[in-house]
Amino acid sequence: MAIKIVLVIILLSLLICSISLAVTRRRKAIYSTNNEKKIKVYKKQSNIAIVLAILCLIAFVLIPFSIHTVDTGEVAVVKYFGEAVDVESPGTYFDFWVTKNYNIFDTKTQTMQLNAATYSSDAQTMDVQMTVQYRIHTDSAIKIAEQYGTIDALQSRIEAIVTEKTKATLSAHKAMDIIANRASMSPLVEDAVRNAIDEKFYISIQTVSITNIDFSDAFEKAVEENFDILFLCQKMQELNLYGSIDTCVCTLDSINHITDIDDVRKTF
Repeated sequence: MAIKIVLVIILLSLLICSISLAVTRRRKAIYSTNNEKKIKVYKKQSNIAIVLAILCLIAFVLIPFSIHTVDTGEVAVVKYFGEAVDVESPGTYFDFWVTKNYNIFDTKTQTMQLNAATYSSDAQTMDVQMTVQYRIHTDSAIKIAEQYGTIDALQSRIEAIVTEKTKATLSAHKAMDIIANRASMSPLVEDAVRNAIDEKFYISIQTVSITNIDFSDAFEKAVEENFDILFLCQKMQELNLYGSIDTCVCTLDSINHITDIDDVRKTF
């Protein structure tokens, strides 16, 4: 990056100086009407400055952007007209940017902080925070580039898998069991994620750790007070209270959020 910046500054300075010289010499040639010899000299100098400006402009477009730097802890997949053809290790390289493009992949351990909203098997809502660490297989960098394009696309796919497996794992347990066995939830989720992320992802999972599980305030308060309350989270159109009830009271404006007339009929 430093080399690029230096080259850009040098070439841009030369370009500005060349244009300035061309303009000033051309003006002198125009105003030196009584001296043919000076006019020829000024015109020649102006033409040379114009040629130099054109050369600087071409160099400015071609050279700096053709210098590629791969830092320590990275590899670069080299694409020739869009096709992945090689992998470069850390270093500085010169390749014409019009024909070759460098896609940088970080080979260090990557850390993702994820949040997922899910339910327990007894329909208690949960907000789950987790940390996932992984590393890519450097010898599969070309395959990653061909299949996913960028490391961000790969990470998005990993996030989707982790979220899906977290929800599936936790939804198999009751809320009270999750609270009583929080420490055992992370290994269960990690096993599910490891089984789902196979060799087609070209990564190694380092850790999958659930850092926090938040239930609703009402449920957590009931647990603290040792109240035996059945909390349900259901759509109003499909309420199932496991038996008949005489009266249902809505203390908030929930009904206002039903905007479809058929849903209103189902609710009542």
